[in-house]
Parts: sequence; structure tokens; C-alpha cells
Amino acid sequence: MFQWKRVLYSYGETVEQAKSSNNPLLYLSYLCRCSFMWWVLVGSVLGLVASSLMIVYWFSRLRLALAEKGWKYTSTLGALPWIIGLFNSVYVLLRELTVIQKGGTVDSTLLYTLAILDWIVLATMGTGIILDAVIRRANLQHNRL
Repeated sequence: MFQWKRVLYSYGETVEQAKSSNNPLLYLSYLCRCSFMWWVLVGSVLGLVASSLMIVYWFSRLRLALAEKGWKYTSTLGALPWIIGLFNSVYVLLRELTVIQKGGTVDSTLLYTLAILDWIVLATMGTGIILDAVIRRANLQHNRL
């Protein structure tokens, strides 16, 4: 939660004065000075929403549109980066809400697991794009003859 005493005593204010202030700008300035980083929560929730929407869009339209244009492997693997984004957003959200304690064994295990999954997805997507490009190039050269 908020560390009111450490922050407010350093500015010469008491906890009661900050909580009972009727000025919203003063209250907002105290919120921004405390150690709780509210913008991280907003970013992780936006990442959660954006990745969820892109997964739905991929399943509904994007996969078929890519497959029609000849990107066979890329269209199959297209949802993987958004799934990783979803997992990363959930991880950041749980960590900032202190459901997962920072520096604990669960935290380090999830961090390493997500890092490994990021590299696997990157390698898989790169391989799929290269494979599709080689196949498309071969088909284009064959059609010229």
C-alpha cells in the first residue's frame, strides 16, 4: 500500500493533513510522490486489453486474411506474440498488486519462464516468416517461367 509516513514526513506534512486535504491537486501530488506507481497498473491493464482484443481479431479475421495472401506459417503463428503479451501483462499486474511478492521464488520462476517463452516465440515467428518468404519467392520465380 502507500508509504505515506516516509514520503510525507520528508515534505513536512503529516499523514492526516494529506488524507484530509480537500484540494484534489494537492492529493494528486501526494499520490505521485509516494512509492506506489499507479501508471504501471494502467499500462498493464491496457496491455491486457490490447492483447486480448488482438487475439480475438486474429481468430476472427487476420489469420484467414494472411493465409489467403500466401503467408501459411505466419498466419498460423500470428497469435503467439499477443498471447505472450497477455501473459506478461498479467504477470506485471499480479506483481504490482503484490499478489506475487517481489524477489520471491514464484516471481523469479515466472520471470525466467516468461523470458524463455519470449525467446521461443521470437525464434518461431522468425522461422515462420523466413519460411513463408522463401516459399513465396520460389512460387513467384516459378510463375515467371
